[in-house]
Amino acid sequence: GILLSSEGSEESPIRYFLGGNIKVGGRGVEIRRGKHIIFDGRGHVLEYAMDQAGIGIQILESENISILNLKLGNSKNGPLVDGIKGIEVKGSRNVTLEKIVVEQNGFRGIGVDIEGDPLDEEGSSHVLQNNNIRFYVEEGNALQLSASKKNKIISNRIQQIGVRKNFGILLL
Repeated sequence: GILLSSEGSEESPIRYFLGGNIKVGGRGVEIRRGKHIIFDGRGHVLEYAMDQAGIGIQILESENISILNLKLGNSKNGPLVDGIKGIEVKGSRNVTLEKIVVEQNGFRGIGVDIEGDPLDEEGSSHVLQNNNIRFYVEEGNALQLSASKKNKIISNRIQQIGVRKNFGILLL
C-alpha cells in the first residue's frame, strides 16, 4: 500500500494525485498523523483486498484531510472475504470524503467506518458529501459512525444488494 504522513499547512496543503488505476493488497492508502493533505483520485480506481481482508483508505490521528474523486473497491468476482472496509477514519478531525464510490464485496464489512473520541468536546467535524456506497456483503453496515460528533452527511447514495443483518447508516 501507500503510506502518507506529510504535514502541510492551511495555506499550502500537500496534494497527491492518482495518475491511473492501481491494485494493491491489504491497505490501499494509509494516512497516519497527517495534516492538511488532499488526495485526489481524479476518477481512477483503487482496487484492494482481492485475497484477504483489507482497507481501501485508512486515516489515523490526522487533521484536515480531503479524499476526493476516487473509486474504491474489491473484486465482485473474487472470494468472499471477512472484515473488509472501504474507508476507515479513527482519531481524526476535519476529514472530507467527497465524490467517492465505495464498492464492497464480501461476507462481513463496513463501507465507511468513522470512529471518534467520546471524550472529545470539539467533535470530529467530518464532511461526507456526494459519495456513492454500493454494498454487496452478507453482513455489515454501509456507513457507520461511532462516538463522532458535529459531522455533515450531505447528498450521499447508499445502495445495498443481497445483504442481511445490516444498516445503511448506523450511528453509535
